[in-house]
This record gives sequence, C-alpha cells and structure tokens, in this order.
Amino acid sequence: MQAKPRAGDEPGAPAAAITASPPVAVAPPSSPAVDTKGDDRASYLLQAGAYRSSSDAEGMKAKLALIGFEARVLTAEVNGQTMYRVRVGPYAQLDTMNRARARLAENGIEASVVRQR
Repeated sequence: MQAKPRAGDEPGAPAAAITASPPVAVAPPSSPAVDTKGDDRASYLLQAGAYRSSSDAEGMKAKLALIGFEARVLTAEVNGQTMYRVRVGPYAQLDTMNRARARLAENGIEASVVRQR
C-alpha cells in the first residue's frame, strides 16, 4: 500500500511558507502600589482576607504563618453580620509594606491596604 502524497509533496511544488512571529513578552498584571509620599504618622496593615466563618479566617492565618507572616484575626460587624478579618502588620514604612504585599502576591494572596492613623 502506498501513501498518498500530500499537497506540496509533489516534485516541483512550492514548499509551504512557514513564518515565525517574534516572541512577545507578557508582563504580569501589576497591582497598584501605595503612594510612598504619605503621612509620617500613619501606619499600614495588609488585609489578607475577610471571612464569615472563624475557621476560614484561622485557615488563612495558618497559611500566612507557613510563609513567614504573623497575622491577627479581628472581628467586625458588617451589616449585622460578624466578619473575621485576617490582617498582617502594622508597617510604619510604605516600602516595607509594599515588599510584604508583593511577597503575599507571589504566594497567591491578594492583600488590601488598610491605613491607620
């Protein structure tokens, strides 16, 4: 049994043109850093999550401990519902806080900045 020739395999047929596109560099999405020109009296916390159950909050606190962060679970009433907020900090220096936030992001944790006076 003979294999059928494919298009472009016949003698004298032009070879199919293969064009390679140049590689494209894709930058990861950047999270906006907090402005480093701030009030010297302010300190900053990073909120790693807010949960309806204390066990979920404690789970996040444990995950943070595994990557080297000491976190606290704070309770707050929001619309009559108890919420458990997991926070890291405080940070007096914005650059220190931004480095910690970047390290959290490297570990898949998107943290919100909370400013305290």
